[in-house]
Amino acid sequence: MATGSDSRNPINVLVDTASHRLFVSDFNSNLVYNLDTSNTLVDRHDDNVIGQGFATAAGPGQVQSTSVTRPQGLAMDLATNRLFVSD
Repeated sequence: MATGSDSRNPINVLVDTASHRLFVSDFNSNLVYNLDTSNTLVDRHDDNVIGQGFATAAGPGQVQSTSVTRPQGLAMDLATNRLFVSD
């Protein structure tokens, strides 16, 4: 679970209306925010970070096979519940 981070340079957003999540592709990370059943933000703190241990773990020049850096596009396959991120 991420703690106390915020989005500094959002590039793309995607709303998963089935699982009630908001994905934000940020300059250095992919942040996940929980939504309520009306798909409204529960709070303004990210609930998960995809591709790194925490919101500030990786950044430009710190690319690893298990991390994301400078993510751009987001797409969701609702049939398989998979998120695709172009990095």
